[in-house]
Amino acid sequence: MLAIETFELTRDYDGARAVDRLTFNVEAGEIFGFLGPNGAGKTTTIKMLTGQLRPSSGRATVWGYDVVQERAKIKPAIGVVFEYQNIYERMTAAENLRFSARLYGINGKRVEQMLAQVGLSDQGRKKTADFSNGMKQRLLIARALLHRP
Repeated sequence: MLAIETFELTRDYDGARAVDRLTFNVEAGEIFGFLGPNGAGKTTTIKMLTGQLRPSSGRATVWGYDVVQERAKIKPAIGVVFEYQNIYERMTAAENLRFSARLYGINGKRVEQMLAQVGLSDQGRKKTADFSNGMKQRLLIARALLHRP
C-alpha cells in the first residue's frame, strides 16, 4: 500500500506558484527524505498532505485518504513533529503525553512506554521548561507516535 501518493499537486498563492505539479509516491515502511532549498515548497506540500492547506490543483492521498475530501480521516493516521516545539513547558514530560493521550482516547500506560522508547523514562516527572532542545524533540517524537499512527 502507498503511504503517500501525489499527482500533479499544485499550490498557488496570490499568483505565485509555491508547488508546481509535484508527483511522487512513498511506499508503506519506506523512509523518504523531503529536501530542498528555502522557498522550494516543502512546508506548503506538508501542509497540503496533512490537510492544513487545500491544493490549488492536482490530487494527493495519505494512507488512501484524499487530502481534500477525507481530511478528518488523515489526522489519526499520521504523527507529525512540527518545526517549532509546541509543548507545554509548565507541565512535566509525562503530563504532556497524558494530555495528548486523552485527546486520542489512549490508555495512560502508553505514556510510560513512549517515554521509555525515546529514552526519557527518568525525565517523566520533570518540567519540560528545563529540558534541552534535544530532549524536547524526543518528547515531541513520543507524542507523534503515541497513538500508533
